[in-house]
Amino acid sequence: MMNRCCPAAASATPGGCLAFGAMLVCLVLQGCASMDTAREAPLELSVTLNHPQYHIGDPVVATVRLSNVSPHTVIVPRLDEATLEFMTGGRGMKTRVHRTPVVSDQVVPEPRELGRGTATSRRFLFTRATARHGEFALMAAFKGAFSDGDVLPDTIYAQPVPFTVTQEVALKRDPANGHVLKSQALELARRTAKGEVHDAQAILVHLENSGLVTWVVTLRVTQPDGKERRYAVQVDPYVGRVRRLELVDPEREQPRLQQANGRTRVYRAGPVDDVLAK
Repeated sequence: MMNRCCPAAASATPGGCLAFGAMLVCLVLQGCASMDTAREAPLELSVTLNHPQYHIGDPVVATVRLSNVSPHTVIVPRLDEATLEFMTGGRGMKTRVHRTPVVSDQVVPEPRELGRGTATSRRFLFTRATARHGEFALMAAFKGAFSDGDVLPDTIYAQPVPFTVTQEVALKRDPANGHVLKSQALELARRTAKGEVHDAQAILVHLENSGLVTWVVTLRVTQPDGKERRYAVQVDPYVGRVRRLELVDPEREQPRLQQANGRTRVYRAGPVDDVLAK
């Protein structure tokens, strides 16, 4: 009688068939076990946002946390745009847009050793994630860590974090680079004036050795007491924060030159948003 327990071994004995079946089950179980092992990432990646809801043009600050959940020590060479990939999309993330964070060239992350159960985190600033209203999500992926000298090939993905962008406009930005527009910088600077503004000029200044820029706005204002004065403010093109600029002695410090109405004044520009200094 034909052996029907395994068509590939029609001539096998019942015992042989049982042995073949046991081996097949063993192989299946081993395959499942190896698949489970492959799915067990040595690291966990998570992302949190500074707000669940934004207006159009608002900056988005994402905090990325990388945790070592393996029993071994893991080396993270750096936690920056070189090892992290950011994407935004609809809530289902069916279509994705790659997002590049604003980073300073002066901040160079150093390799970190993560023992079992430890974690490292860093904040990232995005200026073009809120260009239009709707329901969105931001997600991140990490790759580049190694353990015991071996590169970990797995790409670790964070769960998408949902956020909403309303129809209200907070900041007007250049769609090409995400910088606050010149007209917006002038408007923000005028709001800080205590008195009537007669003249306002803005130029975009490059901050040394950082790869970042800032708006420097000079104002001519008539104060409530009738006196006219000139002063300058710095408008952060990434988050829209306005800060007064300090007049400095060019003989003592490396100056920044600002030409306005035929007069040369020397100012010291402060750092841009502290998120970029982390």
